[in-house]
Amino acid sequence: MKIHRLLYLLVLGGGLLGALEGEGGIYRLEREDLTHGTFLEGNVPFYWERLIQEPPREGPTLLLPVDRPWTRAVNPRTGVPFPAAGYATYRFHIILPQHPPEEPLAIRLQNITSAHRLVLGGKTILEEGRVSPDAARHVAGIRTRMITFWPPSGEFDLWLQVQNVEDRLGGLQNPPYLGYASAVRSFHERKLMLDLFVFGSILIIAVYHLILFFTRSKEKEYLFFGLFASSLALRAGLTETRFLHDLLSFLPCPLLIRAEIISVYVAAASLFLYFHRLFPHEELRPLSVLHYTVTGAFILMGVFLPFRLFTELHIYYEYYLVASCLVLLAWLVRALVHRREQALLFTIGMLVLTFTVMNDVLFSIYQRGSGYLSQYGLIVFLLVQALILARTYAHVYNAMREASWKAETMATLYSRFVPFTILRLLGKEGMEGLRGGEHTTCELSVMVCSLMPLVSLSEKIAPHQTSAFLSSYARQIIPVVKDHGGIFESFLGEKMTFLFPGEPEEAVQSIFALFRFLREYNAGRAAAGYEPAGLSIGASHGRALLAMVSAGERLAYTGIGEVFSLAAEVEGLTRVFGAAALITDQLFPALARVEESSYRFLGRLRTPQRVIPLFEVIDPEDAVKRSTASMFERALYAYCLGALDEAEKGFLEVLSHAPEDKAAAFYLKRVQLHTREGTQRLESGHPEIL
Repeated sequence: MKIHRLLYLLVLGGGLLGALEGEGGIYRLEREDLTHGTFLEGNVPFYWERLIQEPPREGPTLLLPVDRPWTRAVNPRTGVPFPAAGYATYRFHIILPQHPPEEPLAIRLQNITSAHRLVLGGKTILEEGRVSPDAARHVAGIRTRMITFWPPSGEFDLWLQVQNVEDRLGGLQNPPYLGYASAVRSFHERKLMLDLFVFGSILIIAVYHLILFFTRSKEKEYLFFGLFASSLALRAGLTETRFLHDLLSFLPCPLLIRAEIISVYVAAASLFLYFHRLFPHEELRPLSVLHYTVTGAFILMGVFLPFRLFTELHIYYEYYLVASCLVLLAWLVRALVHRREQALLFTIGMLVLTFTVMNDVLFSIYQRGSGYLSQYGLIVFLLVQALILARTYAHVYNAMREASWKAETMATLYSRFVPFTILRLLGKEGMEGLRGGEHTTCELSVMVCSLMPLVSLSEKIAPHQTSAFLSSYARQIIPVVKDHGGIFESFLGEKMTFLFPGEPEEAVQSIFALFRFLREYNAGRAAAGYEPAGLSIGASHGRALLAMVSAGERLAYTGIGEVFSLAAEVEGLTRVFGAAALITDQLFPALARVEESSYRFLGRLRTPQRVIPLFEVIDPEDAVKRSTASMFERALYAYCLGALDEAEKGFLEVLSHAPEDKAAAFYLKRVQLHTREGTQRLESGHPEIL
């Protein structure tokens, strides 16, 4: 059994493909099982330049093998090979088993150039193209055909008339396949399915690589491999069962044969270009230039030369193609020597493809060998390419993951200096392209926090303990603020600055969150025997300028505007009033929306620009300040109206309930100074409170 039949069985698992060797064109099928079909092989009577359909008086010209075109045989009358152009008749004498056939017979004809007619009992039962002694009336047709018929008797002749005008080969190239109609039809359909599978697989791979190229136009290897696969997919559809001839039957047969041959040229050029992209350093440059020149010339000849001349010249390219495969193998050997990535897999795939291409070339030239195998070699080659592509993608994916991890790590490191929110406010997606001078203006809230006992604590413990305490404290405070939309902006001594580019409520909510955190934190410190820590908070809201500032190689961002200085100044007043948190009037509406009763009015601060009302944010757990807030505000209201006696009584009442209320003590002292000296002067260094 020939190799291509064995491959067919392995791929599709079809029934046994028998072959019957005829003796002088006589095929005795008495012992053959027609339910499986059989190839009619061997030598049959051949009648040159005679279109006959019944036994003639004169004998045949010679007995000619059915799997070889007549151009490979010598005319005994002239002593030279038969010319490609001409016509002839083949005779198949069939002897069936004695019992009547169970169903109609069928015969399948393939690779007959370039027109043929099948005659049974004096009637034409199949014709592909048009057969005529007059070459002018000849019409080429090369499709694979199958015909069903009832035999006229148990012994009959099948006359196959063949005519060739333009092709370089003439006559049969494959033996007919005969059997019951169901067996032949099953064989034909399975063969067609195999060809469609090969065609579809190669075409899908071609389209996939072309799509990859259109999405990654710089990677030309996808284009060249896509062209290579596309060309061979076209060739697969135009050979063997030639189903594309049926689909494109409106096109002339010679045009489709041109396309079949030109597809080989395009594939050869694309493969060299593909290898050049993969292994450019191993390329044999002079041979590559020669290859592109020769292949380009044959493509032009295929388009413009007359069909007959073109097919005659094509045989020389088939010889050249074998040499080109050897050049590619030498190319791969150089890549193997230099240990290029994926070179071993390429070599394995290329060896298989080279073997099958050489087999096809030899079969095309000499009509001997194992039939056309390049489509199978191509599938192996493409599977190897898929494996290489998968491995390449795996490497790329791992590299991308590592690069992504590094990018995330770098982004995290960068965010310690320029937070992502600041970058977005500046209209940037990342640090790339960030330059000094980048700026934006926006509404934001600024909050300044101070760690209250840090100075006194640092005098009691070692420097490294102070640093560790400060880092631990900040590491726990910053996430609390970030959870409410705050951005850690800077750390200076015991002071931390946070920005809130979102709604003002976020700044107010973060103050209450810090109150809750501080209670839990101090509970832990008390359990460990440490003194409690404290926070003083000052916050304001307004319009500010955010800008990137560069000094040499150093790049940093800063905020500029009254809101920054005001937040720092308000935070300083917390020590004057003994308040945990102070805010300006711009944040008061947000405070009223977040917490209706946890605040009290503390007076007005005069700045060079304007007078700013101040409000203390009271910890909801501070029951004393909450209970005295209303009497404090009544006393302060009386003070503002100039009713100093009433104000003094009010502040004294507050201090009777809350002796440590520094705000009440501050205003009581001012009332008393005003009463004695008629002035509202503060102690030196205090901001001016009206």
